[in-house]
Amino acid sequence: MSRLLPVVLIAVLGLVSACGSPAETPAPDSKVAQGTVSALDTKDVDYTTKLGLMRGHFIVAQELLTLKQPQAALPHFGHPIDELYLDIEEQLAEREVADFKTTLIQLRDMVKFSPESPKITAQFQSALAAVDGAMEAIPAAQRESPTFVLQVIDGLLAAASAEYNEAVTGGKIAERIEYEDSRGFVLYADSLYKKIATQMAGDDPQTHQTISTNLEQLKKAWPQTKPPTSAVVTPEQVTASVKAIEAASQKVAAL
Repeated sequence: MSRLLPVVLIAVLGLVSACGSPAETPAPDSKVAQGTVSALDTKDVDYTTKLGLMRGHFIVAQELLTLKQPQAALPHFGHPIDELYLDIEEQLAEREVADFKTTLIQLRDMVKFSPESPKITAQFQSALAAVDGAMEAIPAAQRESPTFVLQVIDGLLAAASAEYNEAVTGGKIAERIEYEDSRGFVLYADSLYKKIATQMAGDDPQTHQTISTNLEQLKKAWPQTKPPTSAVVTPEQVTASVKAIEAASQKVAAL
């Protein structure tokens, strides 16, 4: 994963902070309880985004395992441990989430040393369940609200844009791992949006159309797991789509 990622996420979270005051514990009849977030907790957004980046890595790792390329999948099992887990580790105890680093390490080592093991599938499912369980530390009403989900999507797409910019040099895909990273992040962001798409379409059809159109445009940059020789979409076009989605998300946050 790019060394630019921490800077990108800080910038994204700065934008989130500008959209609202620090989150307070909601009353039972507050907007949070009804499924929207009026004051975002940037710490919750950051926590959920880091877990989402893990899920993005797992998406592309699973694709590579399906293609019988365990060594290519290995970095995407390693990055969640080496680059993301440390950022949330202290929060796990605070949020009463069981430590799952050992689960991730066992999966990485299994792929590294026993790539043909039939136990990989079960270990992979355990890792997915651990990440998803950690996400459930965020209250469901907040975790499922369009405002909150869109801020997480912004973080994932900002990371994807940074990785894609590193992947492309002179119109060619020069860095395979960065291409794969960004593919996984966009696919996971797209899956998150699908969960709120119906509500968005009903509440704000124009914003929904903007986000949906730009997500579809973004996905064209990663036509398959294996990188094409030449970039199908330029980094500038990827950045433009990401910024369009971010602007639409900020509109929703301001409501």
